[in-house]
Amino acid sequence: MSKFSRSLPPNLHYKEFWSETSIQNWSIESFDLFWIQNNPSQYQERIKAHSSLGDELIILTKASNQQVVEKAQILRKQLKSGPSGICDIIWSRSKEIAESQVHLSLSEVLAKMNVKTTIVNEIGGSESQSASTVRLFIPEKKTQEPRHKPNKKNQEVNSESVTPPQKKRTIFDFCDERVVKRPNNDDYTSPLPCNIVPGGISLTDNQFIEQIENDEEDEDILIIDDVNNLCFEINEYSYDYKIENTNVSQLFRQYQNESVKISKNGGLTVESNVHEILSLSSIFLLIPGSHSTTMITMFGSQLLDKIHQQIIPTQSVTLNSECELKFREAIKKAKKSRDCAMDWFLKELTDDKLLRENLGYVILNGLETLPSEKIRNESSEITLITNYLDYIMKGTFHHPDKHIVQWPNTALNESKSRKFEKRSKQPDFVVSIIHQLQTEAVIFVGEVSPPSQKNHVYKNCNDLIRIGVLMKDCIDFSIDKGADINVIGFQSVDYTIDFFGLNLIKGTYFMFHIGQVSVPASIKEMLSFIDELETLLVVREIFQNIYNTLYSKLCNPGLPSTKAEFKRDTLETPKFKQLVNKTRDCHRICPFWYGRF
Repeated sequence: MSKFSRSLPPNLHYKEFWSETSIQNWSIESFDLFWIQNNPSQYQERIKAHSSLGDELIILTKASNQQVVEKAQILRKQLKSGPSGICDIIWSRSKEIAESQVHLSLSEVLAKMNVKTTIVNEIGGSESQSASTVRLFIPEKKTQEPRHKPNKKNQEVNSESVTPPQKKRTIFDFCDERVVKRPNNDDYTSPLPCNIVPGGISLTDNQFIEQIENDEEDEDILIIDDVNNLCFEINEYSYDYKIENTNVSQLFRQYQNESVKISKNGGLTVESNVHEILSLSSIFLLIPGSHSTTMITMFGSQLLDKIHQQIIPTQSVTLNSECELKFREAIKKAKKSRDCAMDWFLKELTDDKLLRENLGYVILNGLETLPSEKIRNESSEITLITNYLDYIMKGTFHHPDKHIVQWPNTALNESKSRKFEKRSKQPDFVVSIIHQLQTEAVIFVGEVSPPSQKNHVYKNCNDLIRIGVLMKDCIDFSIDKGADINVIGFQSVDYTIDFFGLNLIKGTYFMFHIGQVSVPASIKEMLSFIDELETLLVVREIFQNIYNTLYSKLCNPGLPSTKAEFKRDTLETPKFKQLVNKTRDCHRICPFWYGRF
């Protein structure tokens, strides 16, 4: 496939063309040329241009001007023939301009686009349209509507001209194949419903994507400022979730509207507004001691803690006292002789089933793999996973015939079902149910940040948002299968794991903090790890209940769960272009205190 060998001359970046030029002057080439100009350093393959162009034509099919709709439909039919034909014309002309040493004027650019072929049809073509303009690619306020009104039809695309923004914007293309979590991986977006929101904007892109440049993560901070007309119902409903005399669901909808107001007044920043960003997808994040200021103002910290206590599953799991004593004895022996300690403990495991059920093999693997003293060098993400996390996660949640632990770095099928090809987000960690010798459903997801990223407030907040969205996608999938379950996830930052659960209750996705575990980096630290084993046992108990329920539904398919009517859409916006604070700022207000303890 052909790619650009150089970028376009700077004077060809003419955004004004789309707000000042009449529809009749728009062609397939002009669409694609502008897309290329806004991404001069992306070196897109032509199949990407083909997909991007198709997305823009879908927008035009929602226009109020019927002639524009008809022309857009004709062009869409031509595009369906594949990347040959039209794309050959698009890319040959675009490449010619890109490689040109001459600085072309606007009239010369338009002249170059005027190729003599029946394939290129102009959009418009009547005098009545000469004054009509449609603004694409230029950042403007976009709308989304909650699913409380499922029968409301999508609004038409606003065809009125708008004033270009005065602030200089950094161009960021979310279709680029290099926009990935790590180099050389598949495209990367959060899993979201692929439907059309009011205004004709398709839910295909995600604001929580990082761009990788030269194997290092971009420090850009994304601001959400495009939910202009988004509004949530504040009326009281009979099905609302209540605690005593408090209508929690109604308060949460008011909180959602407050989040919308913040987005209009300076925007929602990933570092400071994780709770508010998630709330726009109907996810209610509850972490005691880490509530946002807006949440406390709306609910009060006491009510928030009470909601958390009501939502979190009740588990009466404790670490057996005899097992705990043997664990500590093995660790003390290992400080003197690792081999002797392992021989003794392996014999104990063989003879004691209760010891095995209380994560005895996790302790044994720790004795075998961990250094006696903590290594001072910072571990990379791969080292953190393979040497410190994997034996714990596998020992707790892995069963080779029922559910398997994976570090896949590939997109979830639950996400792919709602996304276009190559537009699904890949988590760091999943546990998948095995059914008919295939991994069929994900019930546990996770994200990992190595020690070098513990102070990266933006990245860690961004990961937490991703976890919430991934869990929501998994629970929606399970509900469609008829299973009324929770879904769990974890975030590992440095050597600390935080476990979360997600449950859909009356239209609100409650994301609750279950507990925290410190991962031992040496045998010396394993004694304190014993004190936190009960948290792992609690999470495992929740996990087993989730597995049993969903596996039963996979084996005996039926109607969707009664919760299906309470599912809500995930907020999504198309291409974000306003990037601020290009250096990371760990002093930005953040309720999670990443990197400060």
